[in-house]
Amino acid sequence: MAHRILVLSPLHNMGATVASCMIAQGATYSGYSSTLLFTEPRSPIPDYLGVDTIVDPTRNITQVVELINAGSMPNAEIVNYAHAYEKNAYLMNTADPSLTDRAKLQTVTYIYERVQTDIVVCDCSDDLGETITSDLLEMSHMIFIVIDLSPKSVRYFKHWMSQKQFKGMSNVFVILSKYDESIVALRDFAKTISMPANRVCKVHYNPWIRKCCFSGTMATILPLAQTLDYRVAALKNDITEFNQAIEGDLLLSSRQGL
Repeated sequence: MAHRILVLSPLHNMGATVASCMIAQGATYSGYSSTLLFTEPRSPIPDYLGVDTIVDPTRNITQVVELINAGSMPNAEIVNYAHAYEKNAYLMNTADPSLTDRAKLQTVTYIYERVQTDIVVCDCSDDLGETITSDLLEMSHMIFIVIDLSPKSVRYFKHWMSQKQFKGMSNVFVILSKYDESIVALRDFAKTISMPANRVCKVHYNPWIRKCCFSGTMATILPLAQTLDYRVAALKNDITEFNQAIEGDLLLSSRQGL
């Protein structure tokens, strides 16, 4: 069973999609296989990663839905309908615009629960009160909430944390997007949002991220960071933080027999 990781944000344009891609691909540098899903019908993830999800009939999402409805989709075969955009890193077009809301809900939750890679990451763009978000929250082992340094973002995050969906949850992590240490220290920010510092990760501000997203070459950022390319070297520690958080949660889950 995959370790299920949900990525969401209380506001749009916070960088949740970029963070989802980095978490999914970053896990491969710790030796894990990963599957990346999304809930937004017009998600930019395929464009960011340079994956053409339309012209390959063998990975048509309609076919996947039909197989699920017929009970003919073995868990071990789900990944065969995914796109391998890097070694051990897969993408599934789970929210194609052709799907109805019901079919999208069924497809995303089915694959999220059953895909047999080590890690499955879902970029959830739906509102907190939506059925799909509630279902995914209940199914998730880890939840990453992406915010930035703006006062509005902090207010919305605190409002979310006061909602019943997050009451008593110990598996919530924060990703501080577009981070710049010259503005605030990470530990000080963690105090501001009343989160333990060891559950606050970051993605440094970097114009190279935007450039690669526009050119469909985002999958090249992590290999460059690993080689300490000066353009993205600061992201190496960010990726390491994600991996450490995941590995820590996997270790805790194994001790609890989950």
